[in-house]
Amino acid sequence: MEFEVNLEERRPDGSFVPFQTDDLQLEFIRLDPFHRVYLKHDTASNYKVSIAVPDTLGIYKFKISHRRYGYSLIEEETLVSCIQFRHDEYPRFLNVAMPYYLNVFLLMGAGFLFIVFFLYTEVEKSPKKGQ
Repeated sequence: MEFEVNLEERRPDGSFVPFQTDDLQLEFIRLDPFHRVYLKHDTASNYKVSIAVPDTLGIYKFKISHRRYGYSLIEEETLVSCIQFRHDEYPRFLNVAMPYYLNVFLLMGAGFLFIVFFLYTEVEKSPKKGQ
């Protein structure tokens, strides 16, 4: 997942210039932070980071809290929900499951051969006692 934010600084004359810092942190939180990473400059005022989302369902929060002397407080929170794929969103056949697919077809073939052997072999009758 990628997170991107654009920050600009307002000068006393009213103009906006790109905000430059190297210690802007992003937290990816559910109950506790899963990731706490520094955002990197993409362009002058654009900060970006890529993180791996945990394989856990839930509502997560992207949070930026930047406090520096002489600047206004930057507080930004965005809620996102992470859900599992629906049953029809997965690929139809998985390459890593080939041993299982092979096993299914081998068992079907073995069952078919057993049935053919059972139906078409003649059992020799044993002589009765006393004959």
